[in-house]
Amino acid sequence: MAESTPIEWCDSTVNPTAGCDGCELWTPKLHGCYAGNIFPRLGYPTAFDEEVHLRPGKMADAASWSDRTGKPRPNKPWLTGLPRLIFISDMSDALSRSVPFEYLLSEIINVVVSLRGHRHRWIWLSKQPQRMAEFAGFLEKQGIRWPDNLWPGTSITTQSTASRIDHLLKVGDETTVRFVSVEPQLEPVDLGRWLPSLNWVIQGGESSHRGYKARPFDLTWASDLIDQCGAASVPLFLKQLGSSPCQNGKLVSFKHKKGGDWEEWPEPLRVRQMPSIVGGLPEQKLPRPTAIRSTPVVNTQDKHAIAEETLNTKLEKLADHTRRVAKGIQNGMFIYGRQGTSKTYTILKTLEAMGAKHSYNNGHVNPEPLFDMFCANPDGIIILDDVSHILSHPKILDFLLAALGTQADSGARRITNKSSQRKKRGEPEEVDFTGGVILVSNIPIGSHKLHQPLLSRVFPHEHDLSDDEMDILFYLVAASGYSLKRNKRLLALTPDECREAADFVLKECREIQLRPNVRHLVEIAYKCRLDRESEFHWKTHVEDALKEAKKLEAAIKAEVVETGSDIAELISIIYEADSKRDVRDKWMEATGSSRPTFFRKLKELPKPILELYDQLDTPEGRALRQAAQKERDLFRGWMEDVTEIRKDQRLPVSRTTVVQAWVELEGGDYTEEVFHARLREQPDLLEWFKALPE
Repeated sequence: MAESTPIEWCDSTVNPTAGCDGCELWTPKLHGCYAGNIFPRLGYPTAFDEEVHLRPGKMADAASWSDRTGKPRPNKPWLTGLPRLIFISDMSDALSRSVPFEYLLSEIINVVVSLRGHRHRWIWLSKQPQRMAEFAGFLEKQGIRWPDNLWPGTSITTQSTASRIDHLLKVGDETTVRFVSVEPQLEPVDLGRWLPSLNWVIQGGESSHRGYKARPFDLTWASDLIDQCGAASVPLFLKQLGSSPCQNGKLVSFKHKKGGDWEEWPEPLRVRQMPSIVGGLPEQKLPRPTAIRSTPVVNTQDKHAIAEETLNTKLEKLADHTRRVAKGIQNGMFIYGRQGTSKTYTILKTLEAMGAKHSYNNGHVNPEPLFDMFCANPDGIIILDDVSHILSHPKILDFLLAALGTQADSGARRITNKSSQRKKRGEPEEVDFTGGVILVSNIPIGSHKLHQPLLSRVFPHEHDLSDDEMDILFYLVAASGYSLKRNKRLLALTPDECREAADFVLKECREIQLRPNVRHLVEIAYKCRLDRESEFHWKTHVEDALKEAKKLEAAIKAEVVETGSDIAELISIIYEADSKRDVRDKWMEATGSSRPTFFRKLKELPKPILELYDQLDTPEGRALRQAAQKERDLFRGWMEDVTEIRKDQRLPVSRTTVVQAWVELEGGDYTEEVFHARLREQPDLLEWFKALPE
């Protein structure tokens, strides 16, 4: 699941199941389904079409996401004003035969109509519309009406599969927003007889991915379906032209690997229309709709009440897990989520309220001091904050694994640290630990093989707050005032001062588009203290601090290796040109540079690319280039795959996690050095990689 997604026609995705029964894109002879190809990397023990796994709770998590009604979407302007659109089952098919209707009722229907769920529009796509119709009948027998904010849809690829629409039309009633996704379209499709009963059509060509070459998508198919929908006054959304778009029998080249950048398309194909809706119901059809009708804005008091309810639920869930560790019900917990969301504060307050013995460290700890913590507190709770800094240390991992034991170990777990230095100093080399371990981080545990045993011994829990919940948290903290010691001085704010500061900080954060966190209150207290000792108003200090935080955030995002667009252009030409002279002439024409500049730039090329260039005029060189191009495309495809996988799982996409995932997947001689060598051959990927956090 992902709160944000690159899929152009929705805001978010959620998967209440994993796996499916297979379809025309996934057969013993054809593995063209993106989800099916990445399924083994997600850790499931069975094949994609062998067993469907239930994932209870995912829909409820998605329902807690913030309402986007009336909000702008700068990167997806066609969604501006609409409620949050959540795609159900982008990586599976929840209507697979083995999924019980009772599960779909409790996990999907009950969530969609809940207090939180009704704020969103849920887009449910399936290649099993006959089961969707059966499920609608199952609901009807129980007196349950198909929810207006649940849009049923089916996916087709050819004219023969269009018969699925007949089953789709049995779902819901005249108020239901029904849609068809013609993606990947593999041949011309005529939807004429069904269009009067449909509210929306999505269209797209096929994408290539690692080890799979997309089939062609003829641009005339797009024009034809645009005309069909226009004549029937049905909105059409052309998502992408695919990885192999063609016109007049020839492939058309686009920079976007999936043909998804509509700025590159011919003007007549730039059609991205959404259903015109009011409150979730389809509005009367209008010719060629372009305007988007939004639902009425939810009452502000209702929004605050919902945010307060969900915030309290999340904080109580975190406190409950903390109590379970303190009571010995579980040996450890790993909590992660963005900074400044009261993770550590909630844990410490819960333990203090219980009177539980505990010891805290901010995570910047070496093995010896950590072992001393276990020795000093053998029956208490060890809290390590910001642990992403220490989990790469093998000895620290050994201590943690020993302290956690297995989930079945309810007694003492022995931690050993034998060394001549400890023996010489007369310090203990063993400790029997009966307490618990709580690890806190801003990011999940990485995919490195050293971390997997740790994952099996702790209870992982994500604690992340929406923007509305952060607002409520700010005011909860402000209600009791705030104080801290800095440089041996007490810096304090009264509740009134704190509420005023909270108002100001939240307003400033919105204006500069900076996500607020509770740690900003520390800066507020410090700046207010400065205010009493200087001629500047505290708001001036806070404004400066927030702007610096925004600059830092922007600097991290913009951190790239300066490879130069001219170098990128040169590498691209080398992979396409027929000779060394052709490379020189095309590059000089593209950049307007001189011959001496060209030969200087050659010296800046990565060694493998320079070798390709040197052999370009020989038959062997051309064969070598073709092989290198294939390997280059595979690497690029993998990079896109791993990014989308981790985003769907809400895992961090960082330099470390990307490299580790690639090394683990490829194995053998594929080391980190090989990864970086491949990366240097593709400057645009290198810039993307360097823009990632460490």
